[in-house]
Amino acid sequence: MAAVGWRNLSLADAKVVAPYAVAFAAIPTLAAAGGREHYPPWPVLPLSTTTLLNHFTFVRAKLPARWWSLLSSAFTHLDANHRDSNLLSLLFSALPLARRLGSRGLAPAL
Repeated sequence: MAAVGWRNLSLADAKVVAPYAVAFAAIPTLAAAGGREHYPPWPVLPLSTTTLLNHFTFVRAKLPARWWSLLSSAFTHLDANHRDSNLLSLLFSALPLARRLGSRGLAPAL
């Protein structure tokens, strides 16, 4: 797979990655929810640290009862640096996959 550079990005690429980026941005980090860092300047869901830990993080022992945590844990981040680095990684790893698999094939691949 070819590397993706900023100059090679298209509107179609943005449409593929945008839903994931919005999900990353809409869920507050654990540090922001706990008051250890500022909330970002954009709107985020009003979730407490307790809610994030109880409903968004993956705990293997609670898997049968909390099956959704397999998905929601991908959008839960410790702090802004963690979220931002994952978002950049997503951008550069997801675009080559999306170009090869199409946007419908991307979600199961991630």
